[in-house]
Amino acid sequence: MKRVRCLIGCLTILSLLCFVSSLSAQSSGKQATGQIKGVVMDIQDGRVPDAIIKIVGKDFKWTGMTNSEGEFTADVPIGTYHIYVAASGFRKFESASLKVNPNVIELVNIHLDIAPTGRPDKIVPEKQT
Repeated sequence: MKRVRCLIGCLTILSLLCFVSSLSAQSSGKQATGQIKGVVMDIQDGRVPDAIIKIVGKDFKWTGMTNSEGEFTADVPIGTYHIYVAASGFRKFESASLKVNPNVIELVNIHLDIAPTGRPDKIVPEKQT
């Protein structure tokens, strides 16, 4: 009877050790991530290709470009981010903070305003001679 109790105790301890070791392997593995998918458009909902995208968080930065359809996708660690967009002919864009949760796809639609074409030329009075 003592041998059976001892064997059951040893098996219980062994099972617990295996369980704890599997938990530690999972927690030391890959960091939890989420995804940010977006579309960059002009004010008339036209897609903006080749826009430069920067996603910035406390300990993570990602830079990429929109594809020919104005779309981008970034896999990011969980956390809070700001999205910055720059494209030729448009004003720069900065998002409000965006929280990314594990195993969630955050969808963003970004509308860019057209950049001013420049300042009008100054009118300089001609010198009278």
